[in-house]
Amino acid sequence: MIWALFAALTVAALALALRPLLGAAGGGAAARTDADFYREQLAEIDRDLGRGLLTPEDAEAARVEAARRLLAVAPGAAGPTAAPARAARRLSALAIAVLVPLLAVGVYLKLGRPDQPDLPLAARKSDDPAKLDLVAAVAKVEDHLRRNPNDGRGFEALAPVYMRMQRYRDAARAFSEAARLLGETPDRLVGLAEADIFMANGVVTAQTRRTLERALAADATYAGALYYLGLAAEQDGDTAKAVSLYERILGSAAPDDPSYAGVRRRIAQLKGGDAAAAIAALPKDDQQQAIRAMVEGLAARLSENGQDREGWLRLVRAWSVLGERDKAKTALADARKALAADAAAIGALDALARELGLEG
Repeated sequence: MIWALFAALTVAALALALRPLLGAAGGGAAARTDADFYREQLAEIDRDLGRGLLTPEDAEAARVEAARRLLAVAPGAAGPTAAPARAARRLSALAIAVLVPLLAVGVYLKLGRPDQPDLPLAARKSDDPAKLDLVAAVAKVEDHLRRNPNDGRGFEALAPVYMRMQRYRDAARAFSEAARLLGETPDRLVGLAEADIFMANGVVTAQTRRTLERALAADATYAGALYYLGLAAEQDGDTAKAVSLYERILGSAAPDDPSYAGVRRRIAQLKGGDAAAAIAALPKDDQQQAIRAMVEGLAARLSENGQDREGWLRLVRAWSVLGERDKAKTALADARKALAADAAAIGALDALARELGLEG
């Protein structure tokens, strides 16, 4: 049945495409209309001559011109090129009639999936109604905000939904717009910082730290700001500062509050040893991610303040240990540039480069 339908549609399409090439009736009708016009013009010339409106010489000249035009449009007067033109049109029509169906069938057999089962609308709707409803609701709010770009409440409502959908860049923009339009609050600033951290694959960048510090200045006990600043301290390798920030979170929490169990475990791990020991206590799947986050955090800090000799040495060695030789070489070059005035630091970097085989 489907192939019969395809064939019918193909025939209809070809008929419309070939009509200009094969249909000579329209051209004949036009030629007859022009011929009638010039015949009438010849008769009019005779009438004008009889009324004395034209001299015999003018009338003869007008007759010759009208007769010439009549012969040019009269049926059968197309001249010696008419037959070849008709033959060319017929050949073109034949080529289209043959090649178009063959091409269509070939493309379908190459790309089509006749064995693919259909998916009725009801089945598509029942796949995940909650997700579809959420997407539709977000689309409506986005349309509203395009028409009302100063609706801070709209941005504030949409931001956490973007986070749930893992649209972190959109979430960061929504939190930022809400803070701009409604004023900065710890909730909005920490929401923005969290979105930025997810975009940076867990790294707390220098810009994100400044956002968190503004949140903490507004509320010195805000747990979200303290937590992410503690994470930043861990990424810097500053265990003591991280523990201090985490303990400030617990200072305003009930001793048995289960929501802070993860913070307590973190403090215990950090107090039980340095950052390396804390990472070793993590599940194996989380260890590599935690190490990389620490290294990227150190790199971000050094990009802001490059006068930390020991920090550069740790960064170059860390990238090398992780097997990121290109990043280790880049860090080495950046360190040499930042510490160019410190001869002792350059010597230490050269020695490390030789040790790790990064030269050449």
